[in-house]
Formats: sequence, structure tokens, C-alpha cells
Amino acid sequence: MVASARRRFSRRLPFQIPRKDARAEDDVPHGTRKRMEIPIRLLVLMTLLSATAKLLARYGAREGGKADPSPPATWVEEPWSAYDFWTRRSAVEATFWEENEDRVFMRDFYPRLGRFRRVLDVGARGYNRRCKDLINSTSTEYVQMEPNPPSDRSEMHNDGLLEMYMKDVPARRPDLAGSFDVVIDFGVFGWDEIQMLFSGDEDVRMYVDGVRFLLGEGGMWALKTDRDWVAEEDEFIAKWISPHFRQGKFDTYESGHIIGDKESEDGEYKFHWFYKLR
Repeated sequence: MVASARRRFSRRLPFQIPRKDARAEDDVPHGTRKRMEIPIRLLVLMTLLSATAKLLARYGAREGGKADPSPPATWVEEPWSAYDFWTRRSAVEATFWEENEDRVFMRDFYPRLGRFRRVLDVGARGYNRRCKDLINSTSTEYVQMEPNPPSDRSEMHNDGLLEMYMKDVPARRPDLAGSFDVVIDFGVFGWDEIQMLFSGDEDVRMYVDGVRFLLGEGGMWALKTDRDWVAEEDEFIAKWISPHFRQGKFDTYESGHIIGDKESEDGEYKFHWFYKLR
């Protein structure tokens, strides 16, 4: 994970540790569960701090080599805040959006969403706070989903926030059934790290069901996938997505639109457009 930290931070999505239902957890001794979680949390923290150091080394020279101020106390309490702290600085944030290939594509994608009534974007961190402004529409409601939002809410820019995981939406917010025209998923379901953390087929099914629940008939699931996000992409899509969605174009972009280079450090990204079936 550390070796590919730059690629990891092209992601949009909050880190999450999938949890089984409460009844299953009750069968696991509390102390055992804690011992299992600590190594995972330490690994995540080490990865984030390493990637932040690389980001500073990469961009520090562009600002005269001046030392940056110390990060806030949330550095340890909320590991993602360390990255948010640096990327919210205007110079770094602008470069982040100009040089990362997926962000360059997103600068063209988001303005095309102004025709829709309600859009849900999965993930809310400081480095994607400009997405609502890119849509630039007073008639489009832009909502984000983030189970672990930044403690500094000014790092987010939206018309509403769902503080929950995708799999929990049907039970916690039944009022949202079929209420969105688009679900943007650029860095969660299609990120290999999240796929590896799913505990099994049931987690995958519940995630897809959550997306289906939120979308109205014919609504679009805009899914970005990374290189090697699953072992067999065609088989995975055929099993989990195709029974409920059809692939189609979005404006000038075909489903499966590729950016990046397989041999590059950042790798290759695909953008899929899945339209909900009845």
C-alpha cells in the first residue's frame, strides 16, 4: 500500500472497515475484536502519513521550500484529516486537480451534471470540495455520502450529507428510495482496497443494493474502477451489476472509458455508466 501511495490518494473515497451485523459481532469477545482492529488502524495511519510526506516532497519546492505549519490535532484522531489539511491549501489543491489524470477527467465530467435534479456523490473530503462548484447549477441538489466526515465541516461543500455507509441506507433512510438521478462513485466500490476489505459476497450485494435503492428508474451509477480492482472484471460485473443495470453512453463517453496508462505509476482508470433497470 505504501509503495503506491500517490495512486491511493487519487481516490475520492473515505477509508472504511466493513462491519458485520450486530448479532454476529456479539459472538466475538470484545477484547479479541479490539486486537483485530488495532493492526488495521495502524497500517492505515502509516499509509496516510507516508503518502502525505510524499505529497509535501513533491509540491514543497513549488512554494519556495517553505515549511508548512503543523497539522491540527486531528492528525492522529482522524488519519484522513492529515491529508485533508495539506490538500485544502489552494496551491496544492489546484495542482492536485491539474496533474492527476482522473481529476482532469472529472473537471470535464462534473459540469455535465447540471441537467439533473439530484446527485449523490460518494465520499466527502477536503480534496473534492470543489465538485459542487464544477456542477455550477442552482437547480441541481448535490448531496454527499461520508460515514466519517472531516471534523472541520468547512472542508466540505454540498447541499446535504448522509453520514452512513452505502449498505446501511435502505434501513436508515427509507425516505430516500428512488430519490437520486445520479450516484457518483469515483473511488469506493471500484477501489481494490475496498474490495479486499469486503468480508464476502454479502457485503458486495448490500453495496449494490444500496445504490439501486437510491436511484430512480433509469438513474445512472457513475462508477470509476482502478486497474486490478477485482481479479476478473467482466465476470464480476456480469454477476453483481448486469442483472440490475445496463451499460450505456454518458454524453460523448462510452461506458468503460479509459484514461491513464497501465504502465504508469498512477495506473489506468475506467469510467463506467450503469443505468438502473426496472
